[in-house]
Amino acid sequence: MSSFLDSKGASRGVTLLEMLVVLAIISVAAIAFAAAAGGALSRGQASRQAEMLASAVRAARADAIAASRDIDVTFDARNGVYGAKGGRAVRLPPGLSMDFTGAAEIFDESGAGVLRIYADGSTSGALVKISSAREVNSVSVDWLTGAVRLTRERAP
Repeated sequence: MSSFLDSKGASRGVTLLEMLVVLAIISVAAIAFAAAAGGALSRGQASRQAEMLASAVRAARADAIAASRDIDVTFDARNGVYGAKGGRAVRLPPGLSMDFTGAAEIFDESGAGVLRIYADGSTSGALVKISSAREVNSVSVDWLTGAVRLTRERAP
């Protein structure tokens, strides 16, 4: 076994070949870690978006009660966009899809589904599913109480 010290006790250093081998090992480990981390991030993306959607509906409900007026939250499932009318629209990231089921008689002029939140906190009711290749997240809004519930399941 060789030593990093010569006969006089001075350091011999590291050869270029040894340095390249170490850099190659570090590069392979970094690539493997990045691939694993990227997969973990995409697995949770649908969950995060569903949580954001549920929070937006809860905030719109609180606004409707506080202002004593009806608020419409639109869901354009075809383009993956949702938001309260007059507020900021949120677009789902690529790789996620949205499915909206709500009252058949409430649609906006573009054909997007609408969740109407009434001044007393009740709603028209809705079920919104945000899906990725790995998971399906459902946000259900109770028509009578306006309660928002989030459920998660693995994609079939």
